[in-house]
Amino acid sequence: MDTEFIGDYLTSLRNTYPCTVNQTMDLIEGKWKAVILYHLRNEATTYTDLLTKMPSITKTVLDAKLIILENDGFIVSRPQDDTAFQSTVHYRLTDFGKTCIPLLESVKDWGYENRLIFTPQTF
Repeated sequence: MDTEFIGDYLTSLRNTYPCTVNQTMDLIEGKWKAVILYHLRNEATTYTDLLTKMPSITKTVLDAKLIILENDGFIVSRPQDDTAFQSTVHYRLTDFGKTCIPLLESVKDWGYENRLIFTPQTF
């Protein structure tokens, strides 16, 4: 493994990692966090819009991932008053969250370029 820092491990506020690749994957790991970030890359989006863009995610999972992404500093939520009785929450990337856009775009491009390689017959 290439050495990416001085010392045996990289220690952050979140955890201790053997390298920065592990740290990055820990922050955006799982089936949904990167997808949520990708859908927020261009504009603030409502909870309902996120559910519409990701029809196979459950509300419970979306709630949990939004909390984690907010706690990790990737996104911020802001209520926007529609009426006196109802408020719509908009989610947007923070400046820190925007730093992962090139990574997400690269992952999307790689997946598109290699989509035909991974067919059921290859497994």
